[in-house]
Amino acid sequence: MNFMNHDTTTVTNTSNNGSTPPTTRRLGPETRSAPRRILAGLLAIHGIAHLVGTTDAISAVNDNSSVEYLFGQWNITGTGPLVGVATLWALAAAGFIAVGVTTWIDTRWWPRALVTMAAVSVVLCLVALPQAAIGTVINIALVATAGAVTARRPERFT
Repeated sequence: MNFMNHDTTTVTNTSNNGSTPPTTRRLGPETRSAPRRILAGLLAIHGIAHLVGTTDAISAVNDNSSVEYLFGQWNITGTGPLVGVATLWALAAAGFIAVGVTTWIDTRWWPRALVTMAAVSVVLCLVALPQAAIGTVINIALVATAGAVTARRPERFT
């Protein structure tokens, strides 16, 4: 099964001062894929950043302490709840890394997967405020990016 976009774009060179005939070359997907692949790498990095939530919760288990959420109004203590929180952050990390892979290979549905993961991440980050404020901003930017890509080429993502 091939997930790659094999569209090509034709570019004509007419700036030859009339000395030679215009040349035409076709740009394949590898030429246009650099921004998407940069985004894919950033998504993987964003996924790795979610592991901070995992390590905070696991550290609290090891230290027999708690993790504060909602500006210190919600303290999570105990091994079971803290492992649950650590698991949620780890799943978000794995999800963003997976979305990075789908973006890299240019599946038709990567923008929808990105929006889904960003929504999950926004919920986690809002609960973890103020420590995760930057994550909330990044997730909003990621949703905007997916929306812009989908708006530009909606036929690819249906």
